[in-house]
Amino acid sequence: MKLGKVWAVVVLVLAASGCSKNSEQHGAAMVPAAGNERSREDGIHSITRERCEREERCGNIGVDKKYASLDACTSSLNDSGYSSLDAKSCPHGVRSGELAECQQSIRNEDCGSVIDAIERLAACRSSKLCQE
Repeated sequence: MKLGKVWAVVVLVLAASGCSKNSEQHGAAMVPAAGNERSREDGIHSITRERCEREERCGNIGVDKKYASLDACTSSLNDSGYSSLDAKSCPHGVRSGELAECQQSIRNEDCGSVIDAIERLAACRSSKLCQE
């Protein structure tokens, strides 16, 4: 399912549930409790944004490059699904502190390193990012 459709489902679920602030499961969507948690989708978008900024710094965005544009990078990475951060594997959202560490890890990666799967970075593994 495309991420845009996921957001539409999340919005509908939240509207139907009265936007509960508790961390309760409503189908595949989760409403994080407070403070230190972020939605799984927000985490995915943050990781994608960081990865695409890295691709741009490393000269991989543009005509005849890995990605034709920043939008193409974003679309491609979001569409890749981040299977380790799917709703079944990471139903309660991601930890904000660990997400920040993952983003920093992406920023620190050398341009010679390939990040074809986010799990290659220890700080970005679902076992570290996902709420329990």
